[in-house]
Amino acid sequence: MHVNLKDVALTTPESYLYLYSEFQVIRVLTTFTVGTWNYVVAVLKNDIEVRESYSTVILRYSSNDTLFTSIADIDIKFENEEMKAIAANKFGDDIYIADTGKIVKISFNLAEGTFKNYSFLCTNTASDNGSTIQFKRYRIPSDTHDPNCSRSMKYPLTINKQLESKLVTRGISELTSMKVVKIRGINIMFAIDSKQALVRINLNTKKIYWRSEDDYLNTFHIKDKFIYIASARTISKIDFFICDKYDSCSKCVSSSDPFCSWSLSLGKCVHEEVSDAITQCPIINSFSPERVSPNESVNITLYVHNLPNVSIACRLDDLQYYPADVHGQTVICPIKVSSATNVTVLQLVTEADKYFLLNVQITVLTCRKHHQCGECVHSENKCKWCSGSCLNPSEINHFCISDSPSCPRIRGDQQLIIPAGTKQALDIHVLGVNSNDGPFKLLVDEIIQDSFVSCKYITPKLRCEYNWPLLNVDSKEATIQVRAKRGEEEIVFDNPGVKLELYNCSIFATDCMQCVSVDDLYKCGWCINRCTFKDHCIEEIVNDIDSCTPPPVITEFHPITGPSNGGTNLTIIGKNLLYRENIVAKVGNQTCYTLYNKNSNSLICKTPRANSDSYVPITIKIDSKAKVHSPEMFRYVSPKILSIQPQLCCLSCQTEIKIIGRYLNSGNVQLIKLGNDIIVPYNSTPDFVFAKMPLQIRTGRTKFTYTIDEFHDTFYFQFVSDPEILKISKDYSLPKGGINISIEGTGLNSSQKTLLIFSSASCRHISSCKAISSFIMHCLTPDVTMCASHLQEAFSASFSLDAVEIPDQSFVIKMYPQPSFDKLSSVLQVWSGSELIIRGSGFTNGLSKDDFVIMIGDKYRCVVAEIYEFKLLCLVELLKINDADAVLLLSATVGNVSTELGTVSFMNGQETPILFFIIIVSTVIFMVLLAIVFVCRKRLEEKDKNVQHVSIYFGLCLLLNWNKRLKASLV
Repeated sequence: MHVNLKDVALTTPESYLYLYSEFQVIRVLTTFTVGTWNYVVAVLKNDIEVRESYSTVILRYSSNDTLFTSIADIDIKFENEEMKAIAANKFGDDIYIADTGKIVKISFNLAEGTFKNYSFLCTNTASDNGSTIQFKRYRIPSDTHDPNCSRSMKYPLTINKQLESKLVTRGISELTSMKVVKIRGINIMFAIDSKQALVRINLNTKKIYWRSEDDYLNTFHIKDKFIYIASARTISKIDFFICDKYDSCSKCVSSSDPFCSWSLSLGKCVHEEVSDAITQCPIINSFSPERVSPNESVNITLYVHNLPNVSIACRLDDLQYYPADVHGQTVICPIKVSSATNVTVLQLVTEADKYFLLNVQITVLTCRKHHQCGECVHSENKCKWCSGSCLNPSEINHFCISDSPSCPRIRGDQQLIIPAGTKQALDIHVLGVNSNDGPFKLLVDEIIQDSFVSCKYITPKLRCEYNWPLLNVDSKEATIQVRAKRGEEEIVFDNPGVKLELYNCSIFATDCMQCVSVDDLYKCGWCINRCTFKDHCIEEIVNDIDSCTPPPVITEFHPITGPSNGGTNLTIIGKNLLYRENIVAKVGNQTCYTLYNKNSNSLICKTPRANSDSYVPITIKIDSKAKVHSPEMFRYVSPKILSIQPQLCCLSCQTEIKIIGRYLNSGNVQLIKLGNDIIVPYNSTPDFVFAKMPLQIRTGRTKFTYTIDEFHDTFYFQFVSDPEILKISKDYSLPKGGINISIEGTGLNSSQKTLLIFSSASCRHISSCKAISSFIMHCLTPDVTMCASHLQEAFSASFSLDAVEIPDQSFVIKMYPQPSFDKLSSVLQVWSGSELIIRGSGFTNGLSKDDFVIMIGDKYRCVVAEIYEFKLLCLVELLKINDADAVLLLSATVGNVSTELGTVSFMNGQETPILFFIIIVSTVIFMVLLAIVFVCRKRLEEKDKNVQHVSIYFGLCLLLNWNKRLKASLV
């Protein structure tokens, strides 16, 4: 079978390979040239066998030959698993072939030679570390067909040297491309693995010592001691040497990087060849002693492995240096620890450069941190308690306590109380007291200042008698301390937290029921209308609640109304209301369930459900002995929601809503619930409740629940999308503001209070807007004259809906100078429909006609028709004026600035018909006279021509006279 090698990307276009018909070339791994021979390493696939099999072959052909000759048909097996080669690379006389999990190196002689006929040898096996690698070499016999081989090739093979194979490494990821280079005599393989990361393999140690952090690499190239790696989008350059990434000696020497070593003089991992480089780090085997006392001079002996041959110094963590005494692999450090911490660090450093070599942690016996005997003698540092202090073993120079039973201590399971203002004996149980200890002192600095209480030891307690001071509060706790003499030393008793409580019965309780309810431990009783210590009462003392006979009294209660659904927490205020099993509160005829009753002045109970709205009394009853009614009546009501204002808002508006109804503030707690969210109204009256809507994430009709105790009513509220500003009619304003801007958008009426905000680098000004519809809104620009130094700059305009600013909805507003107007020099006469010219400056700065408002009086407008740089032309409205010859004020307003220009005389519009009548009459008379003149001319032809001239002159004069009167009337 002929296989066109163009199909497998070979460079020789007319090359054919004659192999068995069942083989086909599926991959070319690499090609190279030696002398006049061209070599190809390829993978073949056998489709004839039951199970697919693959062979890796090495082929060659001469420059003058178009046919390949197989020099090695390699069937490589590793642990009985077939090897399907993926990548190959030639390096010297070796070819490295890789598949998933292993790399194999094949060594052979590539010397040129002629074809020779050898005896046919079908197979040969070699062993490497117990792994079998099998080679098949096909040769043509001279004449006969070898029965051991079923197929033959067209040309024999030339084998100058038997192939040698060796397993390089195993357990690696699948390699897609690779290249072998020699650096400092070490063969290094660079390859891209199955995760498309670049790996480096030391072929001497058969270990991967580095893998790139970048994945998805396509290819790499090696040049000038740099590696260029390419991914789909980037090309990076990295160095051959990566030693500087290892920041400690142990990381450096354990990296398996063949080019890295630790420099003692530089104190870092380097790839250069330096004289003091080490490839094994020093390691501490052991050291002694492991514990030292503070301020104790001691020699620390360290037994080190791989100690380098350099001068060494010792350094403590407080940066104190000590000379080291080195004997072979043993280092002695004479140190003195002054640290009060539990641990100090001893380091070995190079003496010259103070570079770190290794360190150990030494435990410091810090006994003085313990302040009680029990803690001291139980510590792990062999501390002892001496004269009220915990000392280290090296500090002990006299008799001290070394075990827990010998520690004097106050027993922790006791409660010490004493009544104030009395002379009472206080008994304190103690342990660890010797028979010869004493005298004993009790110190209570928070109660008895600058003094102490003398005590006597009566086994197993101390009895301390004292005139205890008065208190102006009900009780006071204080820490106690017991001291005693033990020989010449003063000892302090350990206190596990026992405190002395000084109390005052008369402040504990102000009435009988409170007093008799005080814990029996305090021994308080009601005596002569006051609560006192029982032992001080000289009259009959009251010890129980039943003996406190005053009946209950109700002075007030709140709230005074509640929903008829019940559930209102009713607080009843009065006297003698302290809880007893036989006390009952009632609302009307129903029992009010008691919730809280801890003192005699108030009682809290929950109201029951009522059948209808009504007024009912509040009653307190104790058995049948006492019954009291409230001075006022409690009212049951039926709350009702009538309407909501407004009924919609945008998602981000947090609009203030007003709930209108009846009895909306009755009961205890008014809440608005939205799912699991609770809204607390900030103001409520019987008819109105005010609350602020929360932020929402969904539009639509939403159900709310209004609750008062156990009353529930629902209402619906519409949430709409946040407003969107699409267009503004004007992008300018004046310093004083007042320019009317029309806003176009969507959802503009979804808030109750919309504000226009002007912002600059140093100022912020606000004006209000009015929504005309959901799509139109009008806003007046604000006054920004407070920003005197920024009047010429542009402002950023944004909008706020119910105090929530609309994000990403801002516009740039230019600021134009304020125009000025000239005042009239005299009274100007005007009439309906006439034109006025208003003079001034700054009219053409960008303002529009509707920005100018020219008024005659307070109700007649002169509409601006044309704007010029120094004048305005306006038309007086055709309006009827009742006052003839009225003199009115002429004013001009632009934005928020209004200017009085002078006065005008407004002629009454009723004169207009008279003027027209006069004009018509004058015209008729003129025509009549003219006709008379022509008629008379014929009759008077014979008369003197002067008479004719006089008649004509008379008629013309009369006509001129009427015209003058007409013009005067019009003016």
